[in-house]
Amino acid sequence: MKYRVIHGFSDLQDNDHVYEVGDEYKGKKNKARITELSTEQNRIGVPLIQPEENE
Repeated sequence: MKYRVIHGFSDLQDNDHVYEVGDEYKGKKNKARITELSTEQNRIGVPLIQPEENE
């Protein structure tokens, strides 16, 4: 499944890779990481990615 960035962030688990709104998320895609980034359970406190709708 592909995920799109909905709130820009610097991925601390991927050598500080910077993601801008609209980018495809290409980092770790295990269940725990996707849950962390797609919910408020991260340092920023807002969802950062979401699944692409046309998947």
